[in-house]
Amino acid sequence: VFFILRLSILLEKSSISLAILFILGAITSFFSASIANTQNDLKKVIAYSTCSQLGYMIMITGLSQYSISIFHLFNHGFFKALLFLSAGIVIHNTLDEQDFRKGGSLVNISKSTYVLMLNSSLVLAGLPFLSGFYSKDLILEIASVNCLTLVGIYLATVATFFTSFYSFRLLTKSFIVRVNNSYLATRLSTESSFNIYTYITSLFILAILAGYLFKGVILMESIPSINKILKHYPFMFSLIGSYIAVRLSTKNSSIMIFFKIMLVIILMLFLKNNYLNLI
Repeated sequence: VFFILRLSILLEKSSISLAILFILGAITSFFSASIANTQNDLKKVIAYSTCSQLGYMIMITGLSQYSISIFHLFNHGFFKALLFLSAGIVIHNTLDEQDFRKGGSLVNISKSTYVLMLNSSLVLAGLPFLSGFYSKDLILEIASVNCLTLVGIYLATVATFFTSFYSFRLLTKSFIVRVNNSYLATRLSTESSFNIYTYITSLFILAILAGYLFKGVILMESIPSINKILKHYPFMFSLIGSYIAVRLSTKNSSIMIFFKIMLVIILMLFLKNNYLNLI
């Protein structure tokens, strides 16, 4: 990403090069996110997620929006680092077991880690006013306005659905559903030490606030005006993907309450504002 940004002066001389970047970025985000849906290794899911997010960063450079690319790279560093470190705690607490199908019910012994991973998943899904909303969703919104190629936009949009799906599939399988492995059920570790959580508290805070705090500092290019319907449709896809993932994993999850509340709020916003004037 840095290399492409450094070459921006040359890229601006060739519209073909920019178009190639846009297409390759969209394809990368789509295929990496789709592969993550089929993985059962905790670290592999997050690794493919990283590849998918890098695809978004490359895609937006094809529209000459270089500061938005670096803005998403900046935000992504916080919440993906938080997600990886939280996954490390999960793996440690399950005796180095990385297959989350063999775990489950970790919320009963590691509530702090559950909060960290839930926060990371919500940021990754683009929940409004969290860091991912200010950068990842902005990429999709601008792509929709420019309409360089509909195929690239469709691929990137479907990738948002996949992103939420694999994030909350991992979350519910690891923390919500009952333990599937009797060995782990009898030998699960206790909550990690206080020091571990102290170190990653800063990541937790920045994953929530970085997008809002630094959007005025990093975003340099003028951002085109965006239709209010287009502005929020990436989050709609994310919400649907999250809901389906949780629904398929368990029907009796406390996290389902969150999605039901969000669905009601969105419906009320649509109706109250004549389907157009959202947040």
